[in-house]
Amino acid sequence: MQQDLNDLKDYCVSKAVLRALDSVTLSVPIEKIDDKWFSQVDSLLSLSSIRAFHLYATGSRSSTSPIVTLDEAFLKSFITHHRRSLSRMAVLRFPLTLSGLQTIVNYGTELEELFITLKRTDFVSYELSVNPR
Repeated sequence: MQQDLNDLKDYCVSKAVLRALDSVTLSVPIEKIDDKWFSQVDSLLSLSSIRAFHLYATGSRSSTSPIVTLDEAFLKSFITHHRRSLSRMAVLRFPLTLSGLQTIVNYGTELEELFITLKRTDFVSYELSVNPR
């Protein structure tokens, strides 16, 4: 039987655990991350009042694998769930688009500390959209 984060969430809800959780650090191989994983993390942590959230991608992707960026739907949902408590967020070794950064600052109204990694090409794309030649 294959278990996933939804099984863990169901267990935590049934036992009323993780309610006092206020800081989470997740380190995951970048090649294992997909939309389902983001959704499951959001669901698992939705009952807690997260103050600090740290997300680290490990490993390296092959030259043939697509570049994975942080899912903006996850960002909106996660930050909305924790809007009042989230004061520190780190997204390291995990590419984030400028649009993703904009989502974080627009929704993370109580953030005091933010640590991110941006793709260099996002700055070029943003500059061209703001100042077309």
